[in-house]
Amino acid sequence: MINKLDLLPKELLISTNPIDHADWNYKPVLGFIQRRRFQLTLSLIGNNNYDQILEIGYGSGIFMPLLSKHCNKLYGIDIHPFNDKVSKILFNYGIVTNLCQGSVSQMPFNNESFDLIVSVSTFEFVEDKKTACQEIRRVLKSNGLFIIITPGESWILDLGLKILTHENAEKDYGDKRQYVIPVLEEYFDVFQSKIFPSVIGHLLPIYKAYILIK
Repeated sequence: MINKLDLLPKELLISTNPIDHADWNYKPVLGFIQRRRFQLTLSLIGNNNYDQILEIGYGSGIFMPLLSKHCNKLYGIDIHPFNDKVSKILFNYGIVTNLCQGSVSQMPFNNESFDLIVSVSTFEFVEDKKTACQEIRRVLKSNGLFIIITPGESWILDLGLKILTHENAEKDYGDKRQYVIPVLEEYFDVFQSKIFPSVIGHLLPIYKAYILIK
């Protein structure tokens, strides 16, 4: 079953910006690859439950039904202005959220608010990554975790994306991907990491997944 992950159903997804391709999760072949991001995240969360989770770059809310199963209160921040619309869609689907419009570089949350912060395929698009890291450290509890999924870099992967979607990775990413991990390692320690695919991922990673701590 394509939605065995219990992602938000395709018919409830809205397009929040030109690079928010949440519907790709429901396409043949490409959907299998896309959903691996969420499976990687869940594998890092495990059976743990948290008081408050924040998702950075929640987009159309596709991952929130799954995140809601691991917390008492679920928050989200994204730069798009559709927070009220996404919140209503999720509420009608049975998911209570606290969503806001804003930048990860200037978040409207108190210090040490969250036990877990999750960012899936978002951080590579953040312009001021250093300020964003400082903000994430500020709102993350002292014993909290930051889980991030970010794409690998390869002309082979970019060619595959173009074949499957007709999208140009260079246009969307530019050179932003290569700075993600170096900047993160300036502000966080790596507690655990995974790659997909696990067999050849060391040579050609499609996704890199990390649990980071302060």
